[in-house]
Amino acid sequence: MKQNEKEEEWTDITHIFIQGALRTNYRTMTSCSLLISLSWTSSRPSKSHSQIMDPRMDSGVGRTIQEHVLQFNPLQPLAPSQVATIIDLSLACEVCLPPSPLNHFCDQISDNLASPIFSKVTWYTGRLLSQTVLTSSYLHHLDTLKSHPDPLVKLVLRAYLLALTKSCAIISDEISQENLRQNEDVNSEQQIVDIYHDIDVTQTLEELDEAYSVLKCWPNGTFNEPSTSIPLLTFFGIVELDDYRIPLMERIRFRIEFLYSLALLSSSPTVLMVSSLEAHLHSAREAIQSIRLHPTYPATSSISFTAQNSSVRSAFNPNFHQTVTSHSPPRPVHFPDTFHHLVAMVQRILEELSLVYQIALGNSFSDWLSFFHAFSRRDPIAFPFVRSYLMVSTCPPFTPFDHPPQADYPLSLSGFKSIFQNENVIALNPNQTLSWLGRECLSDLSAGQICYPSNPSNTNRYLLDRLSGVSFFFLSCEHHPLASLFCFLVNYFSAFAANRPRGRRILSNSLSEWKALYNATWINRLDLPDSTLQGLQILIYYFSIESGLQVSLMGFDLELYELNNDRLAMWWVIERLSERAWLLLNELSQGAESLDGRLLRILGKLARVAAQLTRRKHQQSGRPLSELRLRRAVFERRIRPLIARDASFDDSSLVVSQLALPRPLLDYHTMVSSFLSTPPLLPQDLHHILADVMEQLGQVSALARRQKRVGLSQFHAVSLYIDCLTRATEKLIATNQAGLRWLEGVTKAEDECTLSLESLKISSLSSPGPVQYDLGGDDPDHAPLQRPVPHLGQESQDVAARWFLVN
Repeated sequence: MKQNEKEEEWTDITHIFIQGALRTNYRTMTSCSLLISLSWTSSRPSKSHSQIMDPRMDSGVGRTIQEHVLQFNPLQPLAPSQVATIIDLSLACEVCLPPSPLNHFCDQISDNLASPIFSKVTWYTGRLLSQTVLTSSYLHHLDTLKSHPDPLVKLVLRAYLLALTKSCAIISDEISQENLRQNEDVNSEQQIVDIYHDIDVTQTLEELDEAYSVLKCWPNGTFNEPSTSIPLLTFFGIVELDDYRIPLMERIRFRIEFLYSLALLSSSPTVLMVSSLEAHLHSAREAIQSIRLHPTYPATSSISFTAQNSSVRSAFNPNFHQTVTSHSPPRPVHFPDTFHHLVAMVQRILEELSLVYQIALGNSFSDWLSFFHAFSRRDPIAFPFVRSYLMVSTCPPFTPFDHPPQADYPLSLSGFKSIFQNENVIALNPNQTLSWLGRECLSDLSAGQICYPSNPSNTNRYLLDRLSGVSFFFLSCEHHPLASLFCFLVNYFSAFAANRPRGRRILSNSLSEWKALYNATWINRLDLPDSTLQGLQILIYYFSIESGLQVSLMGFDLELYELNNDRLAMWWVIERLSERAWLLLNELSQGAESLDGRLLRILGKLARVAAQLTRRKHQQSGRPLSELRLRRAVFERRIRPLIARDASFDDSSLVVSQLALPRPLLDYHTMVSSFLSTPPLLPQDLHHILADVMEQLGQVSALARRQKRVGLSQFHAVSLYIDCLTRATEKLIATNQAGLRWLEGVTKAEDECTLSLESLKISSLSSPGPVQYDLGGDDPDHAPLQRPVPHLGQESQDVAARWFLVN
């Protein structure tokens, strides 16, 4: 530990742990073996502390030998190449830091020890300002730079760094609003460091414009100030600067557009203002691409910090965090090795901001629904500040009448509350909306249409409040005791904007509330026609089933079902829930199948095939079926929230009797009986099912292209989802084809092997690689599926690829 707070500094000793770990064969160690011996913990807690990255694991030691520290002089002369490098390294501190060496250490010894925080260690994903952005020493001397004799430093470098600081300030303010649930994933602590709150964005943009103008007219050889004319040749030769003039101009251009975009989203933007956001983001992408393609900065060029000269290295103080008070553990700063890595991360941020633009201009419930389903499956998950923007910029403006949104209405909290705030509204007129829900599968529930019955009763308002978050503020100036009731649909959306573990908990906890809301439709006398009331009840039940389905799928996302019996049981659950959700949508739509309904049926079929192939692979391994066992305790523990009495709809007369839906929906004996009564499907049967799935995916892809929900960005996300399901189907086809060769050796006795409740169990083996499966034909609805090509910097994947892996 530090003996003297003013003199002692921290030192990085992670390389000692890495070297020691690489000398250890971790795979041969038992779970109780000593991993790291520390004085304050035993071996087993030590492993747990490594998994969660307990701050004590990073507590550090005091230096015994004082290392030479480069002295920083903010007025030191800088060459144009050094200015560009300092700009790039400062940007890296802001947006792009590679994984910590400890993450590499964890990867070497155990995949289970890797901590998520080390795969995303930029400040935008939760690191402290003092450990990232504020390691740039020039940020603490922006006022001093006003006296620098070199206009390149005085105007260009200072303007860029000031804009960087303002960008961080805007995002810090956004995170501090706590639109994210419990301020998750983020540390917005500024540690009492001045980040120039007294300088507004307009003034910063003006300084950036001035810097851009200076660089633009630099070849004239003279920089004109109001009172004097300074020959630029006094400082640099024009030929020397000319190689860096365009790259520096593009860096300033990127910062202008990026800062303007953040400021726009954080203000009270109108519909017209948000419409212009894409142009600014496109200009920022062009600037980054221009820098990347410039011969001075090839993508493979190194920007390694250790390779820089003393002037550049002295401009950064990796130990700055020692000078401020913080409860977070110190972690060393690392810079990217190549310029390409920096560009890719910047492109990713711009792509995610484009998603905010796309969803902000959407005006239908179905747009938001399909968007957030795809958004929640992104891997890696979007930056926290982007998810915060989504929570306050998702809706068009709301009006208390059936009027379309106006272009000059504000799109922020000054004019209305976002879709994820308690005072928000989603249009829901039971006399009209329910038929729209059924016919178009949520596609015509427009946020700009808020209509209510002519004489709305308090019970009507209660149900509408509870279901869609309709605040009484928008209906009347009178006080209403139920105006702040929890918003169910708002809560449903917010689950998909949260990180995956929290989103799963939100949906799981909402199941009992959906049932309570459904019960309220029977207890309260609603002045609605019987058909409308039944439609409202079906809608409530549908969202409950959909929530349960997403909870089960997110379990695969989070790799919670690694045990063999868990995977087979959850595939059965997914098959049952997807079938029930499809039946409810079919009832609402009076038989008109939608894109969402087709995808639900595809999920059910893939889950069924995956279970069948897993069962058959157990036979192929030579083990008797008597080894199979599905333990009731394990099954019920996995689906406990889905079958809890306060969340189950099986005892309701509507969904069971009137709709003639089979019951119970999820039950251990029902699951076991399905395995006992249903003989294993032959490879030929599975081939027909998978061929039908491929055909359906082709039709869904064509339908999605025609609909293009929420613009091109959302269509890309939907295509990525369809592509993941296609790849999963291809792998299942390959596994099934291997079974065709095995079929000849299967005996009749093996086929008729007796199973019982006590002897059923699951197993799984690895699957072969994917195969190509082309439907052929000229019909556009049956055209071969085309894989989407990711954009530069967009390296996200859809986690749906993990749902149906037969191991």
